[in-house]
Amino acid sequence: MVNGYRRALCCIVCAVLPGACGKEATVPPPGPPGVRIVSGSNITDSVEAVLSPLVVEVRDGSGRVAPTATLVRFSTVAGSWVSFTAAGPLLAYDALAVATDSAGRASIRVQLGQRPGAVKVLVEALALNVRDTARFVVIPGQPASLTLSPRDTALFVGRDYTLRASVSDRLGNLRTDSVAWTASRSGVSVTAAGRVASTTTGRYEVIARSMGFVDTAKVSALPLARLAAWSDAGQAIVEIGLDGSDRRIRTNVRSAGKSPRPQWLPGSERIVYSHYSDEGQELRVAEVSGGSTLFLPSRPASMWHLADASPSLRGPWVYFAAVDTSQCPPSNRGYCVHRARADGTGLESLGAAASPTLDSSLPSSSPDGSRVAFVTWVNRARAIRVLDVTTRNLSSWHVVGEYPQWSPLGDRIAYLDSTRVPHVVNADGTGGRAIARLPSTFYSNGHFSWSPDGEWIVLGYGWEQYLVRVANGEILPLPHLNGLRDFAWR
Repeated sequence: MVNGYRRALCCIVCAVLPGACGKEATVPPPGPPGVRIVSGSNITDSVEAVLSPLVVEVRDGSGRVAPTATLVRFSTVAGSWVSFTAAGPLLAYDALAVATDSAGRASIRVQLGQRPGAVKVLVEALALNVRDTARFVVIPGQPASLTLSPRDTALFVGRDYTLRASVSDRLGNLRTDSVAWTASRSGVSVTAAGRVASTTTGRYEVIARSMGFVDTAKVSALPLARLAAWSDAGQAIVEIGLDGSDRRIRTNVRSAGKSPRPQWLPGSERIVYSHYSDEGQELRVAEVSGGSTLFLPSRPASMWHLADASPSLRGPWVYFAAVDTSQCPPSNRGYCVHRARADGTGLESLGAAASPTLDSSLPSSSPDGSRVAFVTWVNRARAIRVLDVTTRNLSSWHVVGEYPQWSPLGDRIAYLDSTRVPHVVNADGTGGRAIARLPSTFYSNGHFSWSPDGEWIVLGYGWEQYLVRVANGEILPLPHLNGLRDFAWR
């Protein structure tokens, strides 16, 4: 009965028997009763190998050879997944019956299957109630590939992980060949067992060689850091290590076309973010004890759609954008910049000073809270300007772009230009330049964050996330952060 076991571990091909051709065989003298495997068993060979014939001899209870044409049944043993094929075209069978010759012998040819392991074939003459088992061991074929896993990862400087090297045959079966390891440059090391350790921040390659094959894995060695981020798919504000470790949900969030933009409140583990409720967009604070509270419990009735919080690193203020029909310029139908203290008191509108006739949004506080960078319209283009809140002086300079992010050192402002390429400009408007062109074909997700030392920014392009060194544009992919957005570095 034909079935679909062509890929099983073993297949058996009938050999043409001498007796089947009318040629008489010598009748052996009496011997032990039962099935005796004459040859072709207990063989170890590689996948799909065709072996020498499996020959069996059958005797009845008195020790005489079985009568000519006694049927010998070859069948699979449970767990062996063996199939059989008859002489001529290869046709798979669950079991195969072969007639003995005048010497009481039957033979078949064995072809090993495609997966390594022990194989058993039950041989039995049902008419005489005798049986035995032929055994084979299938081993992998010749090496055909070398594959490393994980192919790309990230870890903190000073940490380590193990690379797994898989040498396989052409069917994907694993072999046990030795592997030689090397690192692309100093900054990471790798042992003979594939244990990779990092000592210096950077992007590295680890190369493996075995049996003439070479494969390469990549690793980003990262500064120790913890982030707040928005999980768009999970609709949650999460806290996570820069290397993707120790991820946990701080609170659930709803967005309605406006990014939550989570930000750490300085000196605490609380996170301020924007959330869409039945009453519109509002600012909330994810509390350390769990749950969330309103940032402005008693906001004015004229104010709504609060978003884009930006706390001062060393000052008491939290800047944000909101629509306010009593405070924003009358000709402005969009956002304008506001600020309040971190405890929600001292609410102040800055819309008239920042942009007397047009909207102002996407604020970013200077570290001391005395100045704020924001986005408005200049010559019909989205542009970034700076307001000195103490003097109410507005910068004479501007740069075309969006999403300003003030450096923690106070000396520079990073932003995205009109093509969403990250740029940096000095806080006085001079020295503007591109930081890096990222390899992703997607546009940036918008909000990004500086490292506390002002050396790095972390940002996302589409579903891909990167750490970029501001000084030279070095790019470190962050594969474990893919799917997250709006990072805030703690």
